[in-house]
Amino acid sequence: MDDDSIQTISLRKSSYRSNKIYPKELDVEDLRATTSLSIRMSHPLYSQLKWFIFIMKLAGIYHEPSFNDVRKQEVIWKIWHFVVCVITAFNFFRFVPEIWKTDIFPGLTYSEIIMSAWFFQVFVNTAMTFVICAKKEGLLSFFEHSQMFCNSEESKFLNCVPDKSKLSRNVKVSLVITAMWVISGFFISLYLTLKLESSSYHIMTAPWTSNLSITLVMIVSVVFNLSSIQHTLLFCHISEYLRTQFKLLSETFSKLLLESEEGKKGEVNERIYELIRQQHNHLCVSVQKADCCFSTLVCVACFVDIPLIIFIAYQCIYFDANLETRLIYAYWLIVITIMVAALTIYASCLNSEVHALNEKIFKLNAIAESPNDKLLTIHTLFLSRLNGPPIGFSVWGMIIISKEVLLTGVGMVFTYFVLLVQFK
Repeated sequence: MDDDSIQTISLRKSSYRSNKIYPKELDVEDLRATTSLSIRMSHPLYSQLKWFIFIMKLAGIYHEPSFNDVRKQEVIWKIWHFVVCVITAFNFFRFVPEIWKTDIFPGLTYSEIIMSAWFFQVFVNTAMTFVICAKKEGLLSFFEHSQMFCNSEESKFLNCVPDKSKLSRNVKVSLVITAMWVISGFFISLYLTLKLESSSYHIMTAPWTSNLSITLVMIVSVVFNLSSIQHTLLFCHISEYLRTQFKLLSETFSKLLLESEEGKKGEVNERIYELIRQQHNHLCVSVQKADCCFSTLVCVACFVDIPLIIFIAYQCIYFDANLETRLIYAYWLIVITIMVAALTIYASCLNSEVHALNEKIFKLNAIAESPNDKLLTIHTLFLSRLNGPPIGFSVWGMIIISKEVLLTGVGMVFTYFVLLVQFK
């Protein structure tokens, strides 16, 4: 962390800006291809998501972002993704009229509302992923920015690049969770359709009751289960990756600057301080780009999954059914609650970590007393960023998910559940 290391980084940075890293004769398209290949092979997170992404592509709920060197290879996956989007849309719209039909048995309306909400969620999540993979401002923009500015030599110097071994372990855990959810969800759907329902009406396949329709819907339900869990897990991976980077940067800040204030290394090094501020800005931009991709997912979780939790909880308690049906609803309630909790907790923890440096910066009294105008300018800019608008994942740009919003959401679930009980 000495001056020579800082000068080396500055020289590399200037070399990059003067295009000395790449030969002058290198074509622009080749440069973009080199960059995209570097992202897929070298990015700490993207390189570990290989099998996770392959499963999503196989299910038709993901295709490779528009990297310049893989467009021709990804045409088939993109078409398959679009076909699955159409299937999920058709599945939702064919089921909506069932809500207004005469009940076959008491309480069916609530079950149909729950099923239609689930089908709607799957459709929106699949369509959302298609859009963010297809457009340049989506996942492509996020990973390009992250690789270029948050996985750079400056990032490594500041020790804010997450360990690949930990990322790999997290991905393996998510694959196990995916397998458990898909297998259990498939057999529960099959049991619900063939064993517990009337032979003249199947809620999963309504308005059709033939064996062929049941078989097709059961096959498609695997895609539904993958869509409902893997989009959330992908969000959690990216959110945790960004949170870890902010945490590592905060630890570096404490080590380099707070020790300087205590007189262990003399005055605060303005070049290191500026590097930290710039890195924090780059990470904030990464969060904003990720939010552009996942704000729809967060919105669906707030406006679809939370009401779904309330309805399923009502069904578990007040629905006149046998123990097996209640257990299935209880299982579904637990899974959806865990998914919403994971999404909101990861988002709120990221928001807290982004602004965690605020308290530490206020402790730098040495800067306030410093006659160095440049250092004071850096300090002021850093504080302005941290005390400005909140940074994190938003509900479709309307409100940032924070710990306060998380507590408000928990209270809202209990409030509306009590109101629903009053209508019993």
